[in-house]
Amino acid sequence: MLVFSALFGLGNTSSREAVKEVYLSQIGVKEATGANDGKAVEKYLSFSGLRKGNPWCASFVAWC
Repeated sequence: MLVFSALFGLGNTSSREAVKEVYLSQIGVKEATGANDGKAVEKYLSFSGLRKGNPWCASFVAWC
């Protein structure tokens, strides 16, 4: 948790609050063309070992 907090500049926050700050920081992320693509979407997919074009909702949760 300390490494996570240090990486995201969260100081002395609880795990729940730290995750909340991460997912709230992504508000406004959209697919580039509506086809499960775009820079942020591809970052989430990559985290789960998936390629561009796959559904990304579960990958986003895992990334958070």
